[in-house]
Amino acid sequence: MSDLRELRRLEPWFYRAPSAHNTQPWVLAYAPGRIELHFDPRRHLQAGDPTRRDLLLSLGCFAEAVLIAAAAEGTPLDFFPAVDDDAARAGFFAPRSGTYETQFGPADLERRQTSRLSYAEVRLPDDVVAAAREQLRPGERLHELGARDVVELFTAADRWMYEAPPVVEELRSWLRLSRRDPNYERDGLTYECLALSRLEARAFGLLLRPRVYPLVRALGVHRRFTASARAVLDVDASVLALVGAAHTPEELLLSGRSLLRVWLALSAAGCYTHPLSQIIDCASTERELSERLALGPSRRLLSVFRAGRSDPPPWSHRLVALPGS
Repeated sequence: MSDLRELRRLEPWFYRAPSAHNTQPWVLAYAPGRIELHFDPRRHLQAGDPTRRDLLLSLGCFAEAVLIAAAAEGTPLDFFPAVDDDAARAGFFAPRSGTYETQFGPADLERRQTSRLSYAEVRLPDDVVAAAREQLRPGERLHELGARDVVELFTAADRWMYEAPPVVEELRSWLRLSRRDPNYERDGLTYECLALSRLEARAFGLLLRPRVYPLVRALGVHRRFTASARAVLDVDASVLALVGAAHTPEELLLSGRSLLRVWLALSAAGCYTHPLSQIIDCASTERELSERLALGPSRRLLSVFRAGRSDPPPWSHRLVALPGS
């Protein structure tokens, strides 16, 4: 392919990449021999993700999705991380000498989903975990934990999240709790994807209203949210933690590419994932989990997520939809 602008038609598969709160922060600028990857600062969760860990990981996931889709077309393409905050740029794609070697294709990008439904109460088989670990770069590690081993951390982190007004305000702006929401079919977290009924979504939205939530928080009603969250992990199941060096923005982008490959490998085995990012976002729970995993100063937690089998979850909406969806 002599003109990279022709790859624009593959955007429905690029946009299947995961992002925190389904914000889809990526922006592509096409030229004949180069594609710039930028991000929209308005789609960065500044309160919930002040270190930009989730932002850069999601951009890395997106970059991997671009390479996978281009490889399926036989287009030799490579990604070069080059973070520029002033230009809101993450890096660029340019031709390479040979097609990117990957075991995944557009069908894998389409199949991967996040599920917040109930999971089967069983640990991941060893061969599934091994296949996921094969997707890592040198220096990265994927730790398997029992779900019950982190249930207290998750509950504490969830409570922290709902007790932080800026984080709750940000979450509120990305919730799509009604089909009448003008952005319902574009982005964000729909009530179906959150495994809420319409009645539950209406009640949740009421409790999070700006004039109501201060009273909810003062009376401790929000603790019912965190109490119900225990059911997610109070089972015999698997939680995976991705660990790496990733001390620079460029390293985080590369680890984001690894993260998508891990999730695609799990999806190929019939598994879904459910990010538990608040465990890392909350400083005290991140520190405790890092100590449990005996991480030294050169390593950091990058992603923590539930993984396993569940009923097929609802599809999350994207700014660019798959053909026929």
